[in-house]
Amino acid sequence: MPVCNPVGVNQRSHHYSPGRFNPYDGENWNRIFWTYEPSPEALVEFAKSCESYSLADIQQRYRQQIREAFEQLGEELHTQAGVPYTERYRYQLQSLCLDADYVIDLHTSSDQGGDFLFYFQRRESSAAMFLLETAVLLDEQDGGAFDEAFIKPWLALEECFGEMGRSLQFDIEAWTLELGTGMQLQPNSVQNGVRGIKNYLMQQGIVAEAGMSGATTQFASRKQLKRYYAPMGGMIQRQLPWQSGAIGTTPLPNPQL
Repeated sequence: MPVCNPVGVNQRSHHYSPGRFNPYDGENWNRIFWTYEPSPEALVEFAKSCESYSLADIQQRYRQQIREAFEQLGEELHTQAGVPYTERYRYQLQSLCLDADYVIDLHTSSDQGGDFLFYFQRRESSAAMFLLETAVLLDEQDGGAFDEAFIKPWLALEECFGEMGRSLQFDIEAWTLELGTGMQLQPNSVQNGVRGIKNYLMQQGIVAEAGMSGATTQFASRKQLKRYYAPMGGMIQRQLPWQSGAIGTTPLPNPQL
């Protein structure tokens, strides 16, 4: 999909894009997606019914169960009047990846952003295929994100089987690539993203070419991230002056805000 959210992309307030939020109801476009969440009892019952099945058969049966729940959601959506646009939008977008094994969600920051990857549990080896310097484990999840909604049912089933004494991992993966700034093209970020995605597809056998080499990926968890908030509005200076506070003094060697 060249543009998954054309409504958000086209939102402009002067020179800034506030497209993260729906202007009609304030919903965050990135946190509206439906997640298949069976009860713990239903999950255990399903796992027990598949104890003697192969990994491929379990994956096929569980996918069919997700599909049936999603189709029921669609029936309710089309029989109701006055359904919010966000619900129709998310249904349309999620219907495109219902049968997918891999989902790659491409993001940019509306302000200023670097190049890194979000990934989920037990997917470190695949995360390194994107050749990005940093990968952040989503061990703390906000709920309703596109990649999370796609993979969360599968992670829950993996954990359920693990508690029953059977260790398995489905060939299901979801990624969010954060590639630079959204309001201007950044060639380096585009190049890093294209190179990483091509290498991932090569390693997965989807593209028949030789793999590439790149930077060693550093892994971190979301719990390690720190958020900084300014006490008031103001200007941003990329390089901090010395603590003396004298204007015109030599700045620190390439410090980061």
